[in-house]
Formats: sequence, C-alpha cells, structure tokens
Amino acid sequence: YTDIAKHTYNIKDKEKAKKLLQEAGYKGEKIILLTNKDYSNMYTAALVMSEQMKAAGMNAELKVLDWPATVQLQQTPANGWNFFFTGYGTNTSLGGLAAWRFHAHPNNAYKPKDNKPDETFMKHFNAIANGKTLDERKKAYAETEKYALEQVLAIPFGTLTKVQVVRSNVEGFKPFRIPRMSNVYLK
Repeated sequence: YTDIAKHTYNIKDKEKAKKLLQEAGYKGEKIILLTNKDYSNMYTAALVMSEQMKAAGMNAELKVLDWPATVQLQQTPANGWNFFFTGYGTNTSLGGLAAWRFHAHPNNAYKPKDNKPDETFMKHFNAIANGKTLDERKKAYAETEKYALEQVLAIPFGTLTKVQVVRSNVEGFKPFRIPRMSNVYLK
C-alpha cells in the first residue's frame, strides 16, 4: 500500500481542468470512452466520467459494446478509443508486479502512439521485480504508482469488495481471490 500519489485523487476542480485543457491546446477533439454494460461498475464509471469531462468542456462520447468486443477493441487502440474501463483483480498474493502488469510492455493496455514502451514506467516496473530487498521493491512500487497516476496511465475509481461466505456445514473451503472448490465438501 502507498498513498504517494494521493494528490491525484478526487481533485474535483472543474475550473482547474478547463485551465489545463486550454494550456494543453485542447480544441474540442472527440474523446472516446470504451466501456460495456456487462459489468455495471465499469459502465457507471464511464458514464460518470463522461459527464464530468463534458462539464469541464471536453467532447466526451461513450462507446458501449459487450465485454468480449470491448476487450478485443481495447487490444487495438488504433481503432478509436481513448479511455478503457476495466477492473484489476485483488492481486495481493501475486505482489506488486501483478498490480501494474497491464501497463507493462509488450502486453500493456496503455499503448503510446508509436507503440514503443514507456521507458520511465518500465524502469520503475522492472525495479519492482529486481529490487534486492523488500524495502527497495516497496519504494519501486510506490514510484511506479506515482508515475502511472501522474501520467494518467490509470485512474482509480474506487474498490469493490469481495465477500466470501460459507455455511457451517461446508468443509475445506479457503477464501482466495478466485474461489477454489477442490477438496470442498458438505459434512
């Protein structure tokens, strides 16, 4: 866990957004938010974001497909989208690399226009794996998160909880990210 990039969370400053858009030279180009209705949390996040973008003066448009088509289109960004809505699993058991692997070259969801790796991101990402101590890897994770959020490679919209409950007559169940049903039985 790190809050190194908390300055990027929930700013809620429409006037600042308008100023930054003007400074960046934004001229009303269409911004496509790629989402689906199969996962309501993704659709809702896209809908809210599109309305907030419009309020700041951006030409935001939802592109709503089913989940398989959305994922397929996401893998080919030249087909016209700017933001892709998804979720990350609870990868704590897999470590910091799993949390940012969707942004690491060559399988990254974030694709620069020239499709070359983001060298700064990859430097931080590789330091997570190659740190010699736990403290080095924690620092590298924090730097990776800070860079990714400041560069808007990802925007966290919140967390969804996963609750796993079993009846008292169920034996052998062990909670995990994806429920494992082997060796589970009723007494």
